[in-house]
Amino acid sequence: TEHELSELKEAIWSAVNEHLPDKCREIFLLSRNEKKNNQEIAELLNLSKRTVENQLYRALKILRKILKNYM
Repeated sequence: TEHELSELKEAIWSAVNEHLPDKCREIFLLSRNEKKNNQEIAELLNLSKRTVENQLYRALKILRKILKNYM
């Protein structure tokens, strides 16, 4: 339902803002909100592509754990 979707979106934003470390959050938001690929994020933040990949993996792992009740 629309209410459940709204609740899920709120839970995701809360988890992103409250539980992801700063750099991890920044990379996650660039990837998901601004639709940037890993190479673009790496260049933008002056990081290696591998660091970006590791941070996205970390973000998703944290979010999966926090949001497991929604899955």
